[in-house]
Amino acid sequence: MAILRIASDTVPVRNQWLRIWLMVGYIAVWSALWFVSGQLNLIADIRLWYPPAGLTFAILLACGAWALPLPVLSSLLVGFSIWSWTQWPYHLAVSLLPPMTYLAVTYPLRRCASANGLQSWSFRSARQVAVFLGATAVAALLAALIGATLLKAAGTLPDAFSLRDIVLNWWVGDFIGIVTFAPLLIILSLIHISEPTRRTPISYAVFCLK
Repeated sequence: MAILRIASDTVPVRNQWLRIWLMVGYIAVWSALWFVSGQLNLIADIRLWYPPAGLTFAILLACGAWALPLPVLSSLLVGFSIWSWTQWPYHLAVSLLPPMTYLAVTYPLRRCASANGLQSWSFRSARQVAVFLGATAVAALLAALIGATLLKAAGTLPDAFSLRDIVLNWWVGDFIGIVTFAPLLIILSLIHISEPTRRTPISYAVFCLK
């Protein structure tokens, strides 16, 4: 009996450590995508693709509000390389407010999925795809407006671009990043629910994070 009790006590500890490692892995992947997109944007001189937005949208849609600190912390960590210490309020706001707009948009999507008896959002009909695209466009636009306004207030906007140009670039980059990353990650995470025998690393990670 003592052996069984010890074994049962170690299972939550292992799950807790697994969750911690998954969180660290998420931050590492987010940071890597941020760096890659930054290099691509330097080449194109325009923000046409921002995959960290897709990663942020996907985890909030799959896991809910409790996952919000992960993209916020990721953004804060990578931001230390471009923000000065005197601008830390703007750094914090830019890292926090855009993900919160994604959370505000993903919340009704999660509620809609729950009302239809689903454990996560799916893309089984043209209507669901249209709703997802519309919600993504709204979320990306709100994030762009807030982010660009904060950059202007911080005095970090490039002189060669107007506020309208920055908002447009931000909107396009986030929108493309979300629609190219989030659906794939959500569909892979659904495999854990619909086909337990064909679990993928992503579906298992989402299951452990929940």
